Amino acid sequence: MACQKAIIKSKGRLNLAINFLINNSKPKSPKISLKESFIICRRNKKKNQAVAILIATETDFVTKNDRFKKLANIILEVALFGKNKKDILKYKISNKLPLFKIVNYFSHQIFNESIELKQIVFLEAPFINFYIHHSCNKAALVGFSNYITNLEQISKNLAIQLVCNTSCQNFNQFLLDKKVTSKVLTSLN
Repeated sequence: MACQKAIIKSKGRLNLAINFLINNSKPKSPKISLKESFIICRRNKKKNQAVAILIATETDFVTKNDRFKKLANIILEVALFGKNKKDILKYKISNKLPLFKIVNYFSHQIFNESIELKQIVFLEAPFINFYIHHSCNKAALVGFSNYITNLEQISKNLAIQLVCNTSCQNFNQFLLDKKVTSKVLTSLN
């Protein structure tokens, strides 16, 4: 059918028909399933802002790669300066390339599999801590409005409890007390 259409469009000229086929035929790509996910978190040096990112990939081999971990750290550093996914992806690294182009490059040229930033969540409070489950598919961000003695350890323990005792499909925000805010994420798996 496509060949017939090309010959008709080119009025029987074979070279034009071939060019028409090349320029107008697109291979159908199979729908890619992003079934593996990886959660990363970071807080700033002042410990008053944190970000958590859910990255989806086709296989778990990518998330175990050192290059992927470097890419994830670049994304986290940029994310601490942004306030939403759109701004983060447009952010230019060293005033040259936007982050989305770097992610696309890693996705297509280095790993040969799709990588997508599924969700980016921010939390701001006078003191923040987080915990990532060892499987890297659950995480919690916990923010406090007042600093108390041993808050570093208390906040880590609270984040661990939230991750272990909460089964949510997306980041949920909890107000545990007027002084404590938390966000918990469970990945796609």
